[in-house]
Amino acid sequence: MAMQSGFIKRIRDIMRMDAGINGDAQRIEQMVWMLFLKVYDAKEDDWELNEDNYESIIPEALRWRNWAKADSNGHAMTGDKLLNFVNNVLFPVLKGNDVKDGDAVLYEGIKVTPDTPIKKAIVKSTFEDANNYMKDGVYLRQVIDVIDEIEFDDVKESHDFGFVYEEILRELQSAGSSGEFYTPRAVTEFMALMIKPQLGEIRLQKLTARDIQQYYTWLMGEKELSPNTVIKHHNLLTNTLNAAERQEYITKNPMRAVSPPKKRQREAKFYTSEQLGILLDKAVGTRLELPVFICAYLGLRRGELCGLRWGDVDLEHKTITIENTRTQAGKKEIEKGTKTASSTRTLYLPDTLCDMLKAAKENQQACRAEYKNAYDDNDYVVVMEDGRPFRPNYLSELFSKFLADNDLPKIVLHELRHTFASLSNQAGIPAYNIGKALGHSTPATTQKIYTHLLDQTHTQAVEGVAAIADEARRKAGKEYLLQLAKTLIDEIRVWDPMKFGDCNEYMEEIQSIGGQLEPHTDAAALGSMLYETFRASFGTRSFRCTPEECEAIAERVFEKVQR
Repeated sequence: MAMQSGFIKRIRDIMRMDAGINGDAQRIEQMVWMLFLKVYDAKEDDWELNEDNYESIIPEALRWRNWAKADSNGHAMTGDKLLNFVNNVLFPVLKGNDVKDGDAVLYEGIKVTPDTPIKKAIVKSTFEDANNYMKDGVYLRQVIDVIDEIEFDDVKESHDFGFVYEEILRELQSAGSSGEFYTPRAVTEFMALMIKPQLGEIRLQKLTARDIQQYYTWLMGEKELSPNTVIKHHNLLTNTLNAAERQEYITKNPMRAVSPPKKRQREAKFYTSEQLGILLDKAVGTRLELPVFICAYLGLRRGELCGLRWGDVDLEHKTITIENTRTQAGKKEIEKGTKTASSTRTLYLPDTLCDMLKAAKENQQACRAEYKNAYDDNDYVVVMEDGRPFRPNYLSELFSKFLADNDLPKIVLHELRHTFASLSNQAGIPAYNIGKALGHSTPATTQKIYTHLLDQTHTQAVEGVAAIADEARRKAGKEYLLQLAKTLIDEIRVWDPMKFGDCNEYMEEIQSIGGQLEPHTDAAALGSMLYETFRASFGTRSFRCTPEECEAIAERVFEKVQR
């Protein structure tokens, strides 16, 4: 089945009808153990294929494939029979207890020792604190069927499981806010197991910090994962081995001696205004026209672009609302809400985009009439001729090929978002306003992501900070002058560069002003310094600020320093 955000909702709706489920915490715990058995069964397929004489720790009749699925005739356990099996056979055995009929042992409880490999021991540790809360075998059957629809095309990659894990964590967060609590230990433990099969082969007692450190090297080398991704693996392993230590499977946690890789901040790549102009010109009339223009003009994330529906577009009032995203996990497409609460936002539509969206809507209507019943009528804005929405990864592939075919500098689609930020900054838009348009939660987020980008735009001004600060310290040695100098630079950095025409080499002017600052300098004097210094350097044609504008800048400087 194609993984969808409705997966969790379907399960929730069924469980709400079961009298045994009392609240979100129980519902999540119920879902976790069933999901665990489904994923573990898929993983065992892989182990059986690649290992000689592999033997499951779970008795054959109790493996997911032999009780949860329907038989060759389409029959599957349900109702009281299913409920009795889960409560009186499955759970006791997986918790380590024998199931008897009188004196006869029907099933031996699974046994775990310090020599048991992690990949087997994980079963018992998962079920030790798990419970079956459902009381209706029919509803239990329905939940199992939903979970069994998940297809793991490549278990090692675990894309589907990663999505479900993400959804479960969201559910946990919600449960916690309502006063309920459940520790997803089983989830974190098994996620760690899924990360790399080789770790699952090492016995818990023999697992060393060196093994884990080598694993990180393997991830970043052979698997070419980023340090930031490996850090996520590190966190999962830490949770898992902390749990193993608490349950006395190990006496010493090797994670205490493991160092995760350092986070790497990727420098943002972006187009210049000239490069963007060429891109937009070449995109006109192609199937990438609408996606490229929307990303360039609005700075949307790829998922936000792919999740746009016509219901989000208000052409009358020239606005567009961003409240959904569509992404991929492997071959599965996922639709969910925006990345953060602040990512949900309403943006103004310039006339160019309004006209383009009107044309796209009319074109979709024409295609709908041509394709008739074959048209995929889904209300998405960015679609192919038959109405099917672009898969996010396919859209990225098309964009990369388009750049190559047109001999344009190589960037990824997301970097049109960086281009939006760069050009906004060059236009003198404050970082706060840029961040709001991009859907960042705080100005600090914008600054963190685009540090290099924002600094590059006014390199001379940034370099001038040190000069002003050094000069102020030499002349007065007072904190006031340092604050005044730094605040002045902040104002000059967002000064409309168009006021300078073609001239942007103004570090000397900034240093000159800094050298004139005195403790008694007021707004009028500073404004006069700004006006006279820049006019003398650039002339009246290039420097078009009025004395009043310069004084207004100076007043803002003093106001901020005083505040």
